[in-house]
Order: sequence, then C-alpha cells, then structure tokens
Amino acid sequence: DVSNGYAVAGETITITFPDAVGYNILVDGDIVAEVDADSAKREVEVKVTGDVTITKKVAEADLATLLKDNDVHEITLEPGVKYTLDCSSDGGIQINRDLVINGNGATITTEGGQTAHNWAITIEGTSDLVINDVNFVSDGSGIALKQQSGKGYTVTLDGCSFTGYTTSVQFFHIKSGEITNCEFNSKSVDISISYATDVVVIEDNNYTEGLAENIGIGGNWDQIDHVTVNDNGPVPVVHKYYEGV
Repeated sequence: DVSNGYAVAGETITITFPDAVGYNILVDGDIVAEVDADSAKREVEVKVTGDVTITKKVAEADLATLLKDNDVHEITLEPGVKYTLDCSSDGGIQINRDLVINGNGATITTEGGQTAHNWAITIEGTSDLVINDVNFVSDGSGIALKQQSGKGYTVTLDGCSFTGYTTSVQFFHIKSGEITNCEFNSKSVDISISYATDVVVIEDNNYTEGLAENIGIGGNWDQIDHVTVNDNGPVPVVHKYYEGV
C-alpha cells in the first residue's frame, strides 16, 4: 500500500496477485503493468515514481455491475474493448458516490434506448465523478451523462467523445467541473449546464457542426456567469437562458 507510506519514492516494489483474476497496475493514472486472469506469473515489479493504483481488469460483462457497486471508486477500462450498457429501462445506471473511470480509449455503447429516459449514467447526491478517455456511443437517442437528483456534485470530463446522443451531457444543479478535450457529435445539443453554484470550465473541445445550439447555459445571472467557455477551435453556438427560460 504505497499510498500509506510503505514504499519510498523511486523504490521498486513486488506485487503478488491472486489467481483467476486480471489486474491493471497504474502509476499516476497510467497503466504500467498488467496481469491477465490466466497468467501463470502472478508477481509484478513496479517502480514507485508516483501514486500506485491497482484495479481489476474489466470484462465487457462486468461494467454495469461495477458501476452499480457503491464500494467501487475507480474503474479502469481495457484499451480497445467495446462495453455495452442496456438502457431499455428508464433512468440509466445511477452513481451516488465518488467515482473515477479511466477509459484508455475504450467505447461504452448504450443500446435499447428508445425510451423517454434513455440515459447511460445518471448522477445522484453529491458525487465527484471523473471520466477520462472514454468514447460514448448511442444507438440513436438519449443522453450519455445526466444529473438525476444530485445537487452540489462535481464532474470532470477529459478526452472523451460522444456520438449519436440527442444531448450528450446535461448537468443541472452542478457545483463545479471541467469539460475539456472532448469531441461531440450530437443530434441536438452537445452540453447543457444549469444552476451551477461554482466554477464550471468548458474548453478545448470539438463541437458538432451545424447545430442551432452547441452549449446551453441556464439559471440566474450569477449561476450563468459561473460557466466559462474557452475554445481555440471553431466557436461553439452558446445560448444563455435566464432562470431556465
């Protein structure tokens, strides 16, 4: 447990893993070593050059289970793997805890979503949600990430892409957050933010061309002013709605 001071920076440690389970070993969020479930060698040497994290490898069938497990606070997806979430029931998978999802370029596809509430992931409570390097793909409608009943939560999205959603991300009553280096290909709206109580930064993203609205910002004037849009590429179409009207 290097996070509790049992290893010195620069030291090389040996980690032994149990059989029949695959693991990723990360240093400062980057995968530096892997152990597959069927690997005969169960020991890995890791040089401690930063924060060391160990996560179980996520098979395609495991993602929904892990997202629903309130004891899981970090999920590292496998590079190149396509995960599928069933959105045939209303409301999506609810997150009511702090959670980090390291995507490694994996794809999360939402299917069965021709319902009114075709949402992939919804935020409850005061969660702190961090998602990086995930490609979200819809089968034709819905919202990838949405606040459901949460207030005072934070969201950080970096290096993600969103394809085929009516609205890609919709965050009401957000406390603060960042949406950076993301790619949007939405049907109606890329980003919807309302009633922000602290700073939300939106910058360095690529937006859907030809939409009447890329970014919608709502609330009173203070809440609207909490949202900052800084983009060096094509200027997004931004609409501001005072008190949500």
